[in-house]
Amino acid sequence: MPLTKGTLLGPYEITAAVGAGGMGEVYRARDTRLGRTVAIKVISADRSRDPKLRLRFEREAKLISSLSHPHICALYDIGEIPPAEGDAGGQGSMQYLVMQYLEGKTLAERLRRGPLPLDHVLRYGIEIADALATAHKRQILHRDLKPSNIMITRVGAVLLDFGLAKFLPGGSVAGSSPSGDEAVSDRLSSQSTDEKVTTNPSVLGTLDYMAPEQLEGKEPDARTDIFTLGVCLYEMATGRRPFTGSSRVSVIAAIMEHEPIPVTQYTPAIPQPLEWVIRTCLAKDPESRIQTAHDVMLQLQQIAEGESRSFRSPSPLSRPRTRSWPYWVLIALAIVLGVTGYLGWKSKSVRTAQSKPRRFSVLLPASTPLALPGVVEQFAVSPDGTHLVYGGGNDSPRLYLYDLATLSATVLPQTEGARSPFFSPNGEWIGFYSSDRELEKIPVGGGAPVSLTKASDLRGASWGGDQIAFAELWSPLRKVSALGGPAENLTPDAPQSNIRWPSFLPDGENILYTVSDLAGDYENAELAVFSLKTRKSTTVLRGATYGRYVPTGHLIYLHSGTVFAVRFDLNGLKVIGSPVPIINDADSYFASGLAHIAVTSDGSLFYIPRDPALHDSELVWVDRTGRATPVSPQRRYYQTPRLSPNGHQILVTVGVESRLDLWMYDIGRESWTRLTREATNEDGVWSPDGKQIVFASNRNRGFNLYLAPSDGSAPPRQMTSGQQWPFPTSWSPDAKAIAVVEQFRNTLTDIFAMSVDGKHESTPLADTRFNENGAAFSPDGQWIAYYSDESGQYEIYVQRYPGPGRKWLVSTGGGVRPVWRRDGRELFYREGSRMMAVDLDLQPEFRAGKPRLLFAGNFDEGYDVTPDGQHFLMVRRQQPSPRTQINVVLGALPR
Repeated sequence: MPLTKGTLLGPYEITAAVGAGGMGEVYRARDTRLGRTVAIKVISADRSRDPKLRLRFEREAKLISSLSHPHICALYDIGEIPPAEGDAGGQGSMQYLVMQYLEGKTLAERLRRGPLPLDHVLRYGIEIADALATAHKRQILHRDLKPSNIMITRVGAVLLDFGLAKFLPGGSVAGSSPSGDEAVSDRLSSQSTDEKVTTNPSVLGTLDYMAPEQLEGKEPDARTDIFTLGVCLYEMATGRRPFTGSSRVSVIAAIMEHEPIPVTQYTPAIPQPLEWVIRTCLAKDPESRIQTAHDVMLQLQQIAEGESRSFRSPSPLSRPRTRSWPYWVLIALAIVLGVTGYLGWKSKSVRTAQSKPRRFSVLLPASTPLALPGVVEQFAVSPDGTHLVYGGGNDSPRLYLYDLATLSATVLPQTEGARSPFFSPNGEWIGFYSSDRELEKIPVGGGAPVSLTKASDLRGASWGGDQIAFAELWSPLRKVSALGGPAENLTPDAPQSNIRWPSFLPDGENILYTVSDLAGDYENAELAVFSLKTRKSTTVLRGATYGRYVPTGHLIYLHSGTVFAVRFDLNGLKVIGSPVPIINDADSYFASGLAHIAVTSDGSLFYIPRDPALHDSELVWVDRTGRATPVSPQRRYYQTPRLSPNGHQILVTVGVESRLDLWMYDIGRESWTRLTREATNEDGVWSPDGKQIVFASNRNRGFNLYLAPSDGSAPPRQMTSGQQWPFPTSWSPDAKAIAVVEQFRNTLTDIFAMSVDGKHESTPLADTRFNENGAAFSPDGQWIAYYSDESGQYEIYVQRYPGPGRKWLVSTGGGVRPVWRRDGRELFYREGSRMMAVDLDLQPEFRAGKPRLLFAGNFDEGYDVTPDGQHFLMVRRQQPSPRTQINVVLGALPR
């Protein structure tokens, strides 16, 4: 509750409210003991219960009390307001600071009238630099210097608000430690309305006044304050800020890359030495700046003395000095060195800006991290760079709107299970693919989703003008009105092509999209442009996927896990020059040709960084208690390991560059052999005698089965040539049949037995309107285990082979990936992260026992079992951390 006039806080009587800040209220009060006017800052009542904020409040008091300087606001006292009557436990007590009351206005208020006279620029600059020098001497970094934190009074400029102050190495204040709560991220001052940006834990301050190293998340030092002092001096001299833009991203780009317009262009009367001082303070590289605030003060004093004859009123801090010829020589030398140094520094800075992109990170709230990146887009950025939308949350993913101005995330209603978000060109709407298998849109300003049209397994969408282009799995490029309605096909329904990731070009009449073969060979995919006028497509780039046009005149795309940029002629629809790699750590999904990147209209690149934990794994032996022992020291991307019948070798799929290949590991010799090198190869299965392997490969457009000797003595032989996309799962003990899972384009998965003889005929084993997968022959060849979602979730079933006959439900709480013990008396399966086991009796009738838990852990679904059932061959991945980071790159596009 606000304090009223006449309220007593100890000896201090409240006389008026001055204002309210982010963390408290400020009042004018009278010290009844000394008869002087003071300012009292009170922590707000609604925050008084937060011990961290109370600690920060105390810390500011200790910081200010350690500084004694005529141009730093003085702290007189600290106290506590007792809790209101009835507030049990005293949790409602509030702390307050008693500070020097300053008559005057802030520098920000003064600057609304325009630039300051030269004598005032120098006077206030000297006073602020002197105050900073004193703070730095006490090892205190201000970190939030700006005009609204500088009060202009009758005695000159006074520095306010140490709410974001930080101790430099070696600095301390009694009762506080640099290793504790280092930074105060909430405002205590009531005299500023500037926004703060906190894009990572070490980035604190006000955006327009932040140094490049702050934006990059590097450790600040005294030179960081010198950069912000340079910003203040520039603004005092010109009435303008040196770094501006239409959005937060463009402001960051200006700070990182651009040189400010020379001060003299706005104020020709500014002397060249002052121009040099300001420019040097604003150097991008801290090493190129004036190194101490004390040196800045001395430089300004020398300039003030040299200009004092033309001042209308000399600075009261300027002391008369005897000027001799060495002084004037020094002034002339300073001018020459200043101009020379500035030109050299500017040339170096420009070269650096052209060759070295600037990077920083946006941290999303820890409570709503990004959902794990996968086969579809996880986030999008508004064209003006003011908002992010992302799929987030752990238990129930939904869409969140992240405001880059307020640094806050808001859940979008009714978006549970939504994915593939994208913005309208004006940034007022967000389109997405809903869990109801519909294309929908929702207003950014608030409101419920609006259905646009039905869609099937979306693979990208883009909004251009009053229409939306989108791609579905195994479908032509399509479009629908932004108001909703029936969708129409744009490209022919080509059975052998795979279209996805559309993106409208700026004219709204051409759509850039990716096209590959059905097997998803995105290393050889093409970027094409479809014209809504001519209804024809034109190939613009080969060996590329996920293309995006940037209004800077560039095309960005993914190739071999790296994001490239190349200049693009929008009129002629052709690339110009050679591609340049710009991002090599963006998360991508090579099986769908997707890069988790987004771009704004000014060329700022946002991307989800690659998490090694998602791509790095190890092969391990796991006993029945869950204790794991590494099989091999090599860490790679492994999946679906298979133990040879004699137990001496391991056949495993390994991620290599941007595809999958089959490798073999000799356990006794501890050596690796690569078996395949062409296209994508996966899901290898041993023959019963271990002399052959069968696997799926897309080396001939579309996945087919290939048979090869396990010793590599002959090349693989193709077994199938249809469009069913068979993937092998098990080889029958009599070596006559292979269990395969087949999928034709967008149909459900079914299980067939394929003969190994020359005819390769298929016999259905589980061919229903549900998904069946993971078929495994029993050791005696009389049974087959598999999993199906006919109950609404995947469960393990066993039925006779080859059938027909009934099937038995084995699992009780869900399950996938059944594997038999070699004697057929036990069946294993995965239930999430849990390894389950079931005892079986196969004769004279089938009977299954109660499933029991063996162990749980961070292992992949795919695994194998030793013949005795005592150890499991598994893939263990690093436990990924919650994903809250989105990286931003400025100045990466080639010029």
